[in-house]
Amino acid sequence: MNARTNQHKMVIRGDVVIDWNIAENPSVRSDSWSQDKHASISRARGGALLLADLLQAWIRVEKAASLRSAKIDAVQIDLEQIVPGDTRHHHAYNLLKPYPTKAGETWRVSRFLGFERKSNPESAFVPGKASSGSSLLVLDDANLGFRQESEAWLPLLDSAGNESWVLIKQTAPLAQGDLWDELIRNHAEHTIVLTTIEDLRRSEVQISRQISWERTAQDVFWELTHNPDVNSLTRAACCIISLNAAGAILLSHKPDEIVEARLLFDPHNMECDFENKHPGTMYGNTSCLAAAISAAIIENPQNPDLIAAIQSGVRGLRSLLISGFERDDLENGRDEFHFPFETIVKAFNQPSDILSVAPVQNPVKNLVGAEPTGTPRVRAGYWTLLEDRYTRDLNQVAQQIVLGGVDAALQDVPVGQFGALKTVDRREIEALHSVRTLIGEYLSRPQARPLSIAVFGPPGSGKSFAVKQIAKSSSAGSVQAITFNISQFDQPSDLIDALHQVRDISLSAATPLVFWDEFDTPYEGKALGWLRYFLAPMQDGAFQEGQITHPIGKSVFVFAGGTSHRMGDFGVDLEEPERRAAKLPDFISRLKGFLDILGPNPIAGLDDPYFILRRAIVLRVLFEMHVPQILEDANGAKRVRIDPGILRAFLETKHYKHGVRSMETLLTMSTLAEAASFDRSCLPPEDQLNIHVDGTDFLARVQQLDLKGETLERLAHAAHEVFCENLTEQGYSYAPVTDREKKTHRALVAYDELNETLKESNRANVRDIPNKLARAGYVMLPARSNEPPFNFPGTDLETLARMEHARWVESMRQAGWVHGQTLDEQARTHPAIVDWEELNEDEREKDRQMVRSIPLILSRAGYAVVHVQNGG
Repeated sequence: MNARTNQHKMVIRGDVVIDWNIAENPSVRSDSWSQDKHASISRARGGALLLADLLQAWIRVEKAASLRSAKIDAVQIDLEQIVPGDTRHHHAYNLLKPYPTKAGETWRVSRFLGFERKSNPESAFVPGKASSGSSLLVLDDANLGFRQESEAWLPLLDSAGNESWVLIKQTAPLAQGDLWDELIRNHAEHTIVLTTIEDLRRSEVQISRQISWERTAQDVFWELTHNPDVNSLTRAACCIISLNAAGAILLSHKPDEIVEARLLFDPHNMECDFENKHPGTMYGNTSCLAAAISAAIIENPQNPDLIAAIQSGVRGLRSLLISGFERDDLENGRDEFHFPFETIVKAFNQPSDILSVAPVQNPVKNLVGAEPTGTPRVRAGYWTLLEDRYTRDLNQVAQQIVLGGVDAALQDVPVGQFGALKTVDRREIEALHSVRTLIGEYLSRPQARPLSIAVFGPPGSGKSFAVKQIAKSSSAGSVQAITFNISQFDQPSDLIDALHQVRDISLSAATPLVFWDEFDTPYEGKALGWLRYFLAPMQDGAFQEGQITHPIGKSVFVFAGGTSHRMGDFGVDLEEPERRAAKLPDFISRLKGFLDILGPNPIAGLDDPYFILRRAIVLRVLFEMHVPQILEDANGAKRVRIDPGILRAFLETKHYKHGVRSMETLLTMSTLAEAASFDRSCLPPEDQLNIHVDGTDFLARVQQLDLKGETLERLAHAAHEVFCENLTEQGYSYAPVTDREKKTHRALVAYDELNETLKESNRANVRDIPNKLARAGYVMLPARSNEPPFNFPGTDLETLARMEHARWVESMRQAGWVHGQTLDEQARTHPAIVDWEELNEDEREKDRQMVRSIPLILSRAGYAVVHVQNGG
């Protein structure tokens, strides 16, 4: 849009509300009538006037000339002339009470009592015209009548023209009303819409709540671009969906009709998490964002920085929630409460960014056309912010998590925290949030029967720990955990005894969190034989003992699987006669939720590159819990002192045989009681390691060569020597030009005489040796006197040769070489730059020979090649 000479005027109109804040003096707690019990009521300008007052306060303290010189045109009313029920205005009534804080107490809204709407409130419908110098028209549409009164806003829009921004703060129902129709019809390209996710959810949309940031963002993206009830919101230049204290989603309409979305989010808090830490509520949250956006437009009308404005607005919003109302003590015990304008403005002007910013992947981006049958085809995809941020070098990220902690290592990535449990895997975050919400809802109200959920995972994946931490983080009252292992039960009377213990906890006013471990154990030789005995307690909330029925009371039943690692494996083939006879369908129908714990090992059958981050988070927690003395203070943070090889082994070893228990036991087996750091001398011997990992594989990673610097150069030198020896045995001699028919080769010189390109070729070959070995199931170990000479067997030799050829082709292409019929160094063509299947046998043999040379190359650095078994 074009700039104007004067860009410093804001016109603010909309629904005006008089807020009446009713506060009870808490000095007397009695509910009976008493002269000593005091209450007070104070009034405040709300709605469009609250926004105007907030902007006016900002202008008073703003140092930037652009905002300091801004003028505000808003409706003027005299509060002193207004009484409750005044027919000229809408009224809102709020009940205030004090909430304890570290500094004492603060006053917030404990209950919104409701609106008193008037049929013709004069303050909302003040007609007027935007002066020719105005650069911003702010419309506060709270669905209290303003949107239908065209006389109040149509002259403003007509006189503002097409060069002024329009910011509309809109309440549900969204994208409706005469005002909205006018904006989209005639002013869309310079209209910015601001609303909240709760107002959006009040429309006919489906948007997840507190599941994961990715899920929420993509739900919003889809609804606002494809749902006809609300998709006109994205016809505006920008649409901002406030997530309150947790951030916002910004959708921008581009000239080519493409909608782009960006998510501004708090990596450590989901929706409502910040608010839950500050009980009570405050009105004016969205006004904080509207004020920040208005200021951004005034400061730069041609290209307002909406990202920075949202950051500023959320800072102000959070300060409002923390500080609450300002309280003035007046005479006769009367209190008056004020909106904390100055506090919010100070937060607006803080320089720090509290939100991470990420583009939102279009949820339909993988719809790539149709198959011949006409059926849409969707490529597999599962968008995660973690993958967007960290697509490579996961090993390095994992090491930093262990060394310095999750917060220091992972930037701009959602971190799910549930008590002491942390995870960055979207699948786990979504599952854990879902179960936490389920448990929290259950615990928050009276219940007649248990809440039944199932939890699955490999042995040692931390199933019971995860659920306990979820319950702890969602607890509304006292929760007491108790565990029973069904595999140790001999007969149904054992279950009755266990249910009596559960009932005793319930009668003590605590909520039992009952782990039925290995609930899928066979009974009397029948698979899933115990399921039938759980059906009545799950359904009726009671159990039968003889002629007596015992109510269980409020409780959470957690069924931890021992035979299935995932719910998808457990709940299959429900129509099979044996599974129906075992009452599996009846059992599953009584479950209210489930949780799959992924554990520290890669998930079989799935693309699971982020297992190494799960390991890193677990390992960091284990160090903090069991060996805190190896953590040192470093610039205010705790940093782990550990040998790099040991850290590499913990993170990269193929398989932990007993999951997290194995990781924990490896620490306790190591001699760390008096150690200030985790050195190699602390590790147990290989035969002891074999209990929990493949000892050979683990130690090989501990002792793996660090292929850089002097070590890399020495091995590159050795690789060249072996290469020259092989050529010499074939009858080659040196010549400036390589000629296979004459058996001459230009590289038949000492390593030091090679040019840098050929030296780097040798280094690249050496760097890739550990990678090739690991993919084929081999490791390097320090050679001992009893190590026999090693030769790769035929199938492995062929596999490694293919890998070597693929590596060489990629390196050549990166260096600018292409396939050609002849080798031409000036033209950078080479006949061997083709796939393995197109390679002639002579060239394949060169790759095989390169692989055969690996043991000899490594032996010159004191290492031997050893085959290890794959974990599973």
